Amino acid sequence: MRVADSDVTTEWVPIQVARHYGLPDDPGSGLDGEGQVVAVIDLGESLDLTEVAVDFAKLGLAMPDIQVIDMTGGPVSGANPASIETHIDIEVIASLCPRAALRVYRCGASFHGMADAITRAVGDNVDVISISWGARENALTSGEISSIEKALAAARSACVTVCAAAGDFGASGMLNETGEFPANDPSGRVHCIYPGSSPQVLSCGGTEIVEARGHRREIVWNDTARKGLATGGGVSDQFPRPDWQAGLKVDPVNPQAVPGRIMPDVAAVAALRDWAFFDQDGKRDLEGGTSAVAPFYAALVVLAGQQRRKAGKARLGFLNDRLYALAAAGGLFNDIREGHNRVLPGGAGYSAAPGFDACTGWGTPRIRELLAALVSLP
Repeated sequence: MRVADSDVTTEWVPIQVARHYGLPDDPGSGLDGEGQVVAVIDLGESLDLTEVAVDFAKLGLAMPDIQVIDMTGGPVSGANPASIETHIDIEVIASLCPRAALRVYRCGASFHGMADAITRAVGDNVDVISISWGARENALTSGEISSIEKALAAARSACVTVCAAAGDFGASGMLNETGEFPANDPSGRVHCIYPGSSPQVLSCGGTEIVEARGHRREIVWNDTARKGLATGGGVSDQFPRPDWQAGLKVDPVNPQAVPGRIMPDVAAVAALRDWAFFDQDGKRDLEGGTSAVAPFYAALVVLAGQQRRKAGKARLGFLNDRLYALAAAGGLFNDIREGHNRVLPGGAGYSAAPGFDACTGWGTPRIRELLAALVSLP
């Protein structure tokens, strides 16, 4: 008789998540992000740096080097109910990279504002950009996507890595009428979340930890059966399949769709019961989602970049093509083979599979091995 899986509530702070994936805990490792600059894109959130300092004191960490750059048209006035997004970015990146410099680019709550923030960050010569925001591809105008793609192209030209969340609304990419839980599109179609679906970003999906007979393992994050959230992922309707995904056997589930860019590229634990953060009210709270996974991978790129700089090497910059070649050789990621991102009941979506899939990409990182591989690249 098979024993049913049970949820595991780990309540890990960011450094515990990193240790779970093998981040060295040797104080002499020199992995602290020194000399690296990370941009966090903030769509109109409030941010109280005094409160952030209290949060880091509660984490037992020094206040990181944070500067807030207000763009034209932002930020919004007063507290934004979604301001936990920026707190998550800051806590994840600074916990793993305490000596990196963080630059928070606050713009108005629009995707044209996001493009302006990315462009400004590139002009300020940052090393990595983290984006936790997104919307369905078909909910954005061609002008909005075009402006962001132009900014992402500038980042690519400047060798700036961009990490973006794959979304938390399952394969459908939609919320119900109350805006609380994922819902199926009445048309039966599924939707990718942009800019996570852009071929110019490292797209970051989510897993969850479950347990049976005392054995823990990771599966695709999907809490929709409990009126929760789930990882985004799928095949883009907006972007053709890039060369570095050629040969991957992931077919679109939308009728008459052509094989487009597959997302996400990589994943890490995202379930809200697995992460613990200090929110904008200074209280410890369970949060997460792929909004935590994007800054998590941004932090890993920062650590690799720090080591590369010490070795006299250039920034990693756009790394998808090289990362896919490394991942295909094996040994850098934990393969996630269980679960799906369909929004229940009866929605279309994608299932985990051996190797690469449209739920968790190549899987979750083996940090020691991944950092070594990234540092060894020319």
